[in-house]
Amino acid sequence: MDYLGTLYNRHMTLVMGVSMKYLKDEHDSSDAVMEIFEVVKEDLLKYEVSYFKSWLYMVTRNYCLMRKNKLRTQQKRQSLYEQDHRAFMESENAIHLTEKDAKETQLTDLEQCIEGLRDQQKQCIELFYLKEKCYREIAESTGYALSKVKSYIQNGKRNLKLCLERKNERQLA
Repeated sequence: MDYLGTLYNRHMTLVMGVSMKYLKDEHDSSDAVMEIFEVVKEDLLKYEVSYFKSWLYMVTRNYCLMRKNKLRTQQKRQSLYEQDHRAFMESENAIHLTEKDAKETQLTDLEQCIEGLRDQQKQCIELFYLKEKCYREIAESTGYALSKVKSYIQNGKRNLKLCLERKNERQLA
């Protein structure tokens, strides 16, 4: 812990600067500094780090990018919810039923396509999109290599897209 305190004192300004660069908010950045050093504390026990400063920079950058992505996703969901809510309030009843039925059909189709994925793809897709876990967290919880997690998610997305396109073609026919 003494060594970690020394590292914190030496490199806090670097972590804060990188966090400010990506997050653009002092409060979020100071929170990020604390959370990053918690991650560093755990990771230093797991990994051998030869060049601490450059490794810390990459850890900070990746943390900030994941946090920005998560915030962007939350804002996007909120925006979609607000748009749906306004459309619901301003539309006629007949339109409501049609939109609601279409969304329910899409959700049912998506659930069926997810069930049709290979087990590894299904597991990684659910953890990444539904439980909002990052690649590293998925790799740790599943035991898959990080490269495999990325591959399973990418292939799973492609398979979901193809499955949903086939279902849409059948419904239009």
